[in-house]
Amino acid sequence: MDFMPDVLQTLDAPIKSFRIFAIEKAIQEGSSNELLDALRKRQLEETDEECLVLLSHAVVAVRNRISASPDEVGISSCVDFHEKFFSAVPEEKLSLLKSLSHEEIGKMAPRAPEWLVNDNNPLVMSSIIRLFGRYWPEDKLPVLNGMLVSGYLSVRLSALEILAGNHPGTLINDLPQLLSSDDPRIRALAIHGLSRLDIETAIEHLEAMLMSSNSQEKLCGIQNCIYLPFEKIKSLLLRFIASEIAPGLIEKAGLLLEINADQEVPFRLLEIMQSRPDQTGIFRKIWEGSCKAIEHSGELGENFHSFIDRLGVFGKRINANRIVQTLLTKHSAMGSEPEILEELTHLISSDQPEIRSSLRESLQWNISAPLKEMIEDLLQQKDKRISSPNQQTNISDAGIEGLKPEEAVRIVSSWQPPQREQAAPIIKNILSNKNSSFDLRAASLRAARRLEIPGFVSLVEPFLKHSDEKLTVAALEYIAHFDPDRIFPLLGYYLQSSGVRIKSAAIAILKQFDPARALSMISVMLSNKNPEQHKMAISCMVRFDFPLVRKILVNFLLNNYDPELLNLGLCLFQTNPDPENLYDLFRLEKALLPDLRGKVTIARKHIEAELLEIGLLNDDQREKQDAKFAVQLFQEESQAKKPPKPYSLKEVRRQTAIEEKNPSFLSGFMELYFQFAFFAEQWIGGDWKKVVFMLFLIIISFLIMLNSFFHGSEISKNKPHGGPLAAAKKTLFAHVLEVEKESGGIFLKALDGKKLLLLPNKKIKIDLSEGDKVKTTIVPFRLNNKGVIIVQDYEIEKVSSGTDKK
Repeated sequence: MDFMPDVLQTLDAPIKSFRIFAIEKAIQEGSSNELLDALRKRQLEETDEECLVLLSHAVVAVRNRISASPDEVGISSCVDFHEKFFSAVPEEKLSLLKSLSHEEIGKMAPRAPEWLVNDNNPLVMSSIIRLFGRYWPEDKLPVLNGMLVSGYLSVRLSALEILAGNHPGTLINDLPQLLSSDDPRIRALAIHGLSRLDIETAIEHLEAMLMSSNSQEKLCGIQNCIYLPFEKIKSLLLRFIASEIAPGLIEKAGLLLEINADQEVPFRLLEIMQSRPDQTGIFRKIWEGSCKAIEHSGELGENFHSFIDRLGVFGKRINANRIVQTLLTKHSAMGSEPEILEELTHLISSDQPEIRSSLRESLQWNISAPLKEMIEDLLQQKDKRISSPNQQTNISDAGIEGLKPEEAVRIVSSWQPPQREQAAPIIKNILSNKNSSFDLRAASLRAARRLEIPGFVSLVEPFLKHSDEKLTVAALEYIAHFDPDRIFPLLGYYLQSSGVRIKSAAIAILKQFDPARALSMISVMLSNKNPEQHKMAISCMVRFDFPLVRKILVNFLLNNYDPELLNLGLCLFQTNPDPENLYDLFRLEKALLPDLRGKVTIARKHIEAELLEIGLLNDDQREKQDAKFAVQLFQEESQAKKPPKPYSLKEVRRQTAIEEKNPSFLSGFMELYFQFAFFAEQWIGGDWKKVVFMLFLIIISFLIMLNSFFHGSEISKNKPHGGPLAAAKKTLFAHVLEVEKESGGIFLKALDGKKLLLLPNKKIKIDLSEGDKVKTTIVPFRLNNKGVIIVQDYEIEKVSSGTDKK
């Protein structure tokens, strides 16, 4: 199974380690003319010296493989190999290394450290490490550790790969620095090593990578998952695909779910599908692959088909629960009896027995007494109050225009999918008629969205700024459903709205484009002191796959003892049966006061019963789980009292924040140290005079740096410090300063004076010249030490030509 990105695309990656990986893969396996052309083209564009060295080797390797040029072999002994290797040029050394058999590699491994320290070609050095790493002499491990400060990134990566996989204990002191690296491949390899020492902490770091806003970090995180036990990362992978919007990354993560036969995964995938209708096709493919893996494993034997049947029932039930829960949570958070009555009327008049069953079940949930009475009344009087959809064959006879507004709303809300064609012209008339009530227009828009009737976007746009909040929300949701690209540029305005309904709808729409940002907004709302914001935040959670919001919700409920908010939160738990819910509810039980604790206990027992019914929990597990949870809680509380480990995510982030806030001379010294170590490994070679001279250079450099630190602060006060930037999308206007002819990079100057470099993007083809005014939507990547913002993800359009002014 290959998780690696396409070599041709990665050759142009802005991150150096990604380019190195692509070049090394070309050296190892490349054999096409297309790749050879791409490598030669990259040689013309590449500016990094190490990459240029590797590219020259790659061109030779691929060209030889295409022409089937044989490698020279025929070394008769280790002694002969050693002598010839020392006198060979890099290409010959690579050929010699490639000619070794597995047996010869083991025999020659003791000489590998000597060859390594006496070489200065990055590809040869990396090849030595990777070829002999498995057999590396124990007494020579310091040599391999020394390569972690090599001036060649490819050498550092290969050394880290071997140490992480075979000798993770040797990395213990280096982990804090490695885990805070800007390079995602270094961090991923460090996490691999950490997983061999402290699996729980490694998973924390892995989650940080997967939930990053940087796609390269996410890719490295997915690749790293293959090194960790599936049972440990299963929940993390499911949360990742539930929040990810890039189809390629979802598919790569989904492969791990498909190949591991786990009976819980198909149930969770069905839940995710309900919360992510935009990616149903991808999730369906992963779901089918997961089911096939379970079937092929033979674990269920003849019970496999009954397992599939249970999945079908569960899927319908989850779908119904989500529909009902969305409605009831919205009512609990926002009120408005007429609207809830309208939507309940529609649900009860539907021909889906699962929805009516879910409504009956909701009477056992933690919802308000008035809401329970309303549901009971509608269920009991269904036949009297709602006409059967099958009898409403011609809804145009209903005489909508002549009815009282309340009755008209009730009828519109009862329309079902079979009446779609008849409903379309009536809805258009209602929306066009200025005399139609606001409630009726809003109900008609909700019906049009529910019945999948497009074509009203232009007609509806004026409602986006309507004084009636319900009509504005209905218009917002309709346009977002049928033309999301039109609504996205306007979202910022609605996200700042003080209206509970409008802001809630905007967050739900934002979730389609940027789930991570939508989750962040919910967290901010929960940190607000306004209880209404808390209600709205919890009501928005129903739009997400529950495991994504569960941690946020539990942390909030542990510190807020409002009974109404607890009821809203417990309702989310009850309608999303998941084995992982049980421990969080156990924690809540132990933390809450006795008068609230009983509600949590009831909710937990309700979920246990559901999990038993669908087969995700058995009687033996249920009997033992309370004791297991008590031990887990005690361990977590004990661990929380201890000082954080230096390589923990919290401590690494704290140290990184300190360094970013106060760029210390220590970091400058370490950079100098890396550079000197690079020269030392190639040059010293045991000559004591050179060693003394090298130490002298280090001391002098250190003193110079101290002088600049204490006396040069005024000079450097306004000097920008380079580093990664928050990946927040923004739109701005700018003027073109320069377009690089060879690379295609675009230098811009924004109206606020900031300078930007848009990295080359083959997908964007636009003819620009110096002085042109442009509008661009960017995702900042890095700030270089010259104060230029580097951008790799952007959209751009020309507003005016620079020649217009002339």
